[in-house]
Amino acid sequence: MKKLLPILIILILLSACAHIQVEPKRYYILEYKKVKENQELIQKTPFNNTVRVIDAELSRTYDRKQIVLRTSENMIEFNYDHLWADHLSESLSNLIQTRINRYRIFNQVYRDMQQSVDFEIVPVVQSIEFLDYGVKNGAHLNMDIYLKNIKDNKYIIQHHVESTVLMYDRDFEMFVQTINDMVMEETDKFIIKTVKYLKNPSKAIQVDSLTGDFAVEKTEEDSSYVQDLSDVDLSSLGRVVIGSMSDPDYEPPFSIEDLSGNDLGSYKMGSDVLLEPGKYIVVIGNGSANQKIKKEIEVFPRYKLYVKPEWGWLTVDVIDQNRSQVDQRYELFDLVTGESYGFGYGILEGVGQKLESWVLKPGYYKIVLQGYPFNTYTDFATVEVKPEKSEHITIVFDTENKKMLGAGKILQDDLLNAKNHLNVSILNHLNANIQSNNDTSKSKYLTTVVLSEQLDSKMVYDVFPHYYSLKNITELGITKDTDTEIRFSSDKFDLKNTYVYFFYNWIGVYSRADVNTHFFNEFIHTSDSQWYKKLDLDENGKLSYTKKFQIKSSLTPLTFKEGAGINLRLLNTSRANLNIRSGLGLLQNINKEYYIYDSTLEDSIIVYKELESKYQKGTEVSLNGNFQIFSNLTYSTNADLLFPFDKKLSSTINWENAFNLRLLNAVSLDYRINLDYDKDKKNYVQMDHSLFLRFTYIFTQ
Repeated sequence: MKKLLPILIILILLSACAHIQVEPKRYYILEYKKVKENQELIQKTPFNNTVRVIDAELSRTYDRKQIVLRTSENMIEFNYDHLWADHLSESLSNLIQTRINRYRIFNQVYRDMQQSVDFEIVPVVQSIEFLDYGVKNGAHLNMDIYLKNIKDNKYIIQHHVESTVLMYDRDFEMFVQTINDMVMEETDKFIIKTVKYLKNPSKAIQVDSLTGDFAVEKTEEDSSYVQDLSDVDLSSLGRVVIGSMSDPDYEPPFSIEDLSGNDLGSYKMGSDVLLEPGKYIVVIGNGSANQKIKKEIEVFPRYKLYVKPEWGWLTVDVIDQNRSQVDQRYELFDLVTGESYGFGYGILEGVGQKLESWVLKPGYYKIVLQGYPFNTYTDFATVEVKPEKSEHITIVFDTENKKMLGAGKILQDDLLNAKNHLNVSILNHLNANIQSNNDTSKSKYLTTVVLSEQLDSKMVYDVFPHYYSLKNITELGITKDTDTEIRFSSDKFDLKNTYVYFFYNWIGVYSRADVNTHFFNEFIHTSDSQWYKKLDLDENGKLSYTKKFQIKSSLTPLTFKEGAGINLRLLNTSRANLNIRSGLGLLQNINKEYYIYDSTLEDSIIVYKELESKYQKGTEVSLNGNFQIFSNLTYSTNADLLFPFDKKLSSTINWENAFNLRLLNAVSLDYRINLDYDKDKKNYVQMDHSLFLRFTYIFTQ
């Protein structure tokens, strides 16, 4: 039972997480909201006419239950999880009828086709759709509202609207409310034209169809919306949302104050805030209290208020000549006043960091490298921040001379503000290596000097909730001692695949598959011939007297690791990234013709014994992280532990650690210490130290 307990816990967690992800179908309604009425349009005395609002006409594309998504200029999709609860043709006309009734424009407003009326209102919808362009979302409405005189069957008024309202989140509820508001706003404009006609019908020129010129001119007056306090239920809360242009975790939070200046709380960008109806102050942006943006808002009951941004976003990326990202510090100033908004950082390449976004008042800003004053004439860049826009500027930094080589906008950065979620890098390292290990004895370390070539390739796809990484290190090294021939001193192929599906930013499920092997036969070289004895798995021995003794065959030992379970993301900041994983693990060590040191006989015969292949399954625990200690010093770690279900088998531990100290632009010191424990190999912790003087060339990044 104890053996099954870890698996049962993992299955329960997976089942619970899977249950959370079940997406039910959601239905939406268009609903009349009194809080958005224009009190100035309400007539004291209705006109002595009757009117019928007929069902809206929609094209086949939009006359359906599914909400229509436009994903490009010539492509649409039908969403089967987000549906209209009622027929749009009826619900749109019901909104218009209620508005006209509330404003008391006519004596009677009907929907019944059997009633005799003076006029008909004909809504015609060309398109009503959710714009879903990946990084941009919006609500689009193309609609005409006609007034027809029943007496002579002539159309006398047309109001046309084709409008798009930008949305900063893929929020279907916000889309429905936005369409609701757009229809009501355009109905108000239609009512203004209608009232103007009813007061002076002689100025209208009637036409025979739904096209043509109309005598009633298009009115451009903006209506002033006020709250009807008699209709407000103060027990109902309203919602406020401040849109996010990038990752909310890397944008400054906003706060809300009452009109007396009392702080009501701080919130993450893109999150909903529930408030009592009333007026508030939103405080948002970077910098001191005087530098932040303050905007007065009014919250209505049962209404989601999206605050239109009067600010802009800015991200600053710092790279070197090889296009590697650099964690270089800079300072941001207001170009007009010279006020400092504080310091920002680039990010370190390959450790999962993201750029932090500035939220700023519209205007011009100056970026200078750390240590330079505002009025510097070197090593600076300027950028304009515009309202509702996100600006991205790239600084090219000379890491050797600590100078700015250039700065500006790169085309790819501004293409629809798109992010390149698939990152591929191929690096080539030439290493001068000093290596010592205690493979043969716990207290005896052997040291060699080698030259090695290392191909370091990586592919990462990171779009929440999906994360996939493929990493490969292929290494070949040669050495030449004084008394031995040229030989391969390092030979390694290591491939790691990891996929994580995140339920939230900090928890998800993972699966992985790793392979570790080498390419060539491996030998022990000595300056003088020695006696060696090989023992196979059946204890059959073979003596040899040689300077070159083979202990490994090509491709063996071959190690496979597979695992699946829970992934916890403990740290995910600009300077630290740490994940812990636990679940079911499988390990296969294929050791055919792999010999390890066993003993030395009295007659100086050195005995090597073939290691038995091993297949294990058990509970695995792994840890991997990347940390930036200083601007030029990084630390990465990867630990794998396997606790077999079969108690006859020993646990295995493999812990890799790497410190990299950047000396010059393409030159660094790389120190690695790997710890390995496998009782079947050695009954102690094997430690492998390596110090590289590394020269790096970037093929692509």
